[in-house]
Amino acid sequence: MSQHSYLNIEIKKLKPWEVFDFFEGPRFYSCKNKTGQIYLVHWVDEINDCDVWLYSKVSFEKYCALKNKKIDIRSCFENPEEGFSYLVSVASCNEFNINLIKPEEYDLEWLPDDGEFLDYDTPSTSLPTKIVDVQEAAVANSRQVLDLAFSKKHQTYEIASETLGKILTSVQNFIYSSACPNDLDVRRVPEHVKDENMLMVSGLFASSFGVRLQSKNSDLFSGSHQNNNLQRFMELLATTEESDQVLKEVKNYNLLSRARYKAVLQELVAAELSVKAEWSDPYGNSKISRISYHQIKESLRKLDEGESSNTQIVKYEDIKLVGVDIENDFFAVVKNDGELLKGKLDKSLESYQFNVPSIINVKIEETCKINPVTDKEKWSYKLIEINSSTLSK
Repeated sequence: MSQHSYLNIEIKKLKPWEVFDFFEGPRFYSCKNKTGQIYLVHWVDEINDCDVWLYSKVSFEKYCALKNKKIDIRSCFENPEEGFSYLVSVASCNEFNINLIKPEEYDLEWLPDDGEFLDYDTPSTSLPTKIVDVQEAAVANSRQVLDLAFSKKHQTYEIASETLGKILTSVQNFIYSSACPNDLDVRRVPEHVKDENMLMVSGLFASSFGVRLQSKNSDLFSGSHQNNNLQRFMELLATTEESDQVLKEVKNYNLLSRARYKAVLQELVAAELSVKAEWSDPYGNSKISRISYHQIKESLRKLDEGESSNTQIVKYEDIKLVGVDIENDFFAVVKNDGELLKGKLDKSLESYQFNVPSIINVKIEETCKINPVTDKEKWSYKLIEINSSTLSK
């Protein structure tokens, strides 16, 4: 394929993005190709019934600088990414004639004067500016309000729907499990707890990309357990700013919540996002946390290194031993509520003679991890101690 044919295909497949000047049709706008390369397109002349356009590639950084009035329009076209632009003549029958052109070959009348900036008030998004802050919104709606503002190194007003969905789901799952008392052996969150602690998306805002969440139910009683839940989430976020503190703080949560908080951090790290969180309730309590991508990444590393963030030791009394396989380090017990736990035997118990079935008192090391691919929680168990009165060597 010749270069000219390739350019014809490339230009024809460009998708319009944002229009900056319009007179009987777009006169100055941006567009993208399928790989995300941005072009600035400026109408420059009409010759022999053909519209003549100047196409220049720009980097995302330069595009943002243009929109934020950091550089003028002329500078973008006079400093194209590849050292040249494309002069495109379009006939009425939509036939293209494309030529490479260097900035020094431009007609001086084609472009705006030096120092003329983009007259474009709306950022590269339809997201509105946040008008009502969290305190006002919480009082007005008698609900708790949580604003999460995500940003990357390069400011952008959009986020992949899959990424946003995973982050919001992981935050909601943490809120669910942390609403359960820490003295409970939580593996599944009861439905009534989910209903009481459900978060509702009530708005989006530009910041770079912000989401407003609020509690499903009105806060009628300040200080109730469920109403403290988001406040505790904010306190845990605050410790994430100091990675040495997060490992200590996360131990105050049940094991399922520890795993789910790590999942929140994992989603943020995977997307290379920083986050600013603002929370308020209708009673004037409020908190703000700002956590950079590097702080999140370091806190996640600390949690990965700290074994106690994934494990807990639980003592069970009078449960039924229903299976043992010394050769394969396997055990199975039935809890008093009928739940079956299966796992590995600790090496220290390999010399014991087990009576199956029998009623025993045990200590079991429980581990909860979340698969980053499936987002599913995986529990594993290790039998580490048995009351000696129930065994014989």
